Amino acid sequence: MPDKAALRLRRVTDLFTSGRELVIGEDDQGEPVLIWLAKLNTFQRGECHRDGEAAQARRVAALGEDSDEIRAANTQFEVASDEEIFDFILANQGGSFYLKAQDDVRAEEGWREKITLLERDASLEEGGSPATDEEREAITKVQLEYLDAIEAARQRRWDDAKKDLADLDRDELHRRYLDTARSNMAEAAFWQEFRRTELYLSVRDCTATRSSDGYDHSSCTHARLLVSRAGVNDIPQELLDRIRQGLSDLNATPTEAGNSAAPQTSSGSVEQPSSAEGSAPSSQPET
Repeated sequence: MPDKAALRLRRVTDLFTSGRELVIGEDDQGEPVLIWLAKLNTFQRGECHRDGEAAQARRVAALGEDSDEIRAANTQFEVASDEEIFDFILANQGGSFYLKAQDDVRAEEGWREKITLLERDASLEEGGSPATDEEREAITKVQLEYLDAIEAARQRRWDDAKKDLADLDRDELHRRYLDTARSNMAEAAFWQEFRRTELYLSVRDCTATRSSDGYDHSSCTHARLLVSRAGVNDIPQELLDRIRQGLSDLNATPTEAGNSAAPQTSSGSVEQPSSAEGSAPSSQPET
């Protein structure tokens, strides 16, 4: 049986994880220069969401028919090929296709027992029942077959959706194209503001010193480093990327942090991770 007490302890420990230090360079004496990345609580993440939603609403309000962005989207629509238009519209649904493909595979005859194996294997390993080399080889084979089956199901859904788009008249296709462009630009505005607030709240001062087991934070106040959200704009890009990666690692769920092959279904939703804010979603296809 899995060690339920150990699993509960891990969950409780995660609840009390307050943050982590991040080395961003060295001083003149060769000592590490640190900042502290605070793990945000539910209320602070709610503030990130509210700021993102406000920025999204502001962006949507500005995307009228006469806006420069929509005019540019109209121009792109006129010069793009049908395939480019279809791919642009469907790209927004990529995650949905993947999750629905997982559901498709789960519903196929012959997969129920295999999926149970994939779902329970990690628990068996954690519970002190490791697989033999032969079993591990068989499980790896099932994992690869599962991924291949998902990709085939995803491609079928993509192809079917593309056929549906091909059956639309030009005006309806144009409308969906513009809806997708607006959605992309609004989503980009949401995540840009979400990440700005996230960094503003997370990045803290750190005066920790080296110790035998890492760093001693007893002298730290972990006071907020940025005076305002606008301060995020002044962070050099290279450092910004490292901070975002640090936040992504800090906020990773146990499943994301591990290497579980357990299938997920389209019944749940996952918040976009911190590392996703590398570049805003494109509002037009490349031609």
